[in-house]
Amino acid sequence: MLPGPVEVDEACLYRARKSNQGRLTKTIYWIFGIKCRATGRTVVYPVPYRTKNDLIPIIRKHVVSGATIYSDRFSAYFNNRVKPPASHLSVYGFRHFGINHSKHFVSEISNQIHTNTIERTWRSLKEKLKYNKPRIEINKFISEFMFETWIPVLERYDFMINLIAWFHREFFHWKSATFEVWIYSL
Repeated sequence: MLPGPVEVDEACLYRARKSNQGRLTKTIYWIFGIKCRATGRTVVYPVPYRTKNDLIPIIRKHVVSGATIYSDRFSAYFNNRVKPPASHLSVYGFRHFGINHSKHFVSEISNQIHTNTIERTWRSLKEKLKYNKPRIEINKFISEFMFETWIPVLERYDFMINLIAWFHREFFHWKSATFEVWIYSL
């Protein structure tokens, strides 16, 4: 669980172009991300649609209730048809602030209300993706990106050794238990 404050945003990784030039014709791959300002950790999910019903359950799963959330004024987060826009997330106990990107990127009310951190994360992710990973391995790439943001470089070796040790303990415990059941069944 991310303690907050967090920024939420969605991004398009791939778009199909008509004959590799000209007007964009179809969105191929959307991702949704949550970036914690306190810890610097990022959670990224591929999402088929950017609807309220798809995004809010992910937020509720990963963000502590009562945390502060910063987002843009996208319709999945805000009801923009009323004045002032009403947050869909405040119903779940979150303190939710939004910024209208068509007018500002940082709020005039408070310089804390922005989504620049998660937007910078998208820039880093797209830059790595541009030169390194083909589209068919996108889920593996997202997992690798999250691993790099969650585990500091100097702790990765110890993390992997502990993960391998845990796997072997669990695997051999299961294997020996299965073998014992097989022996007793004879």
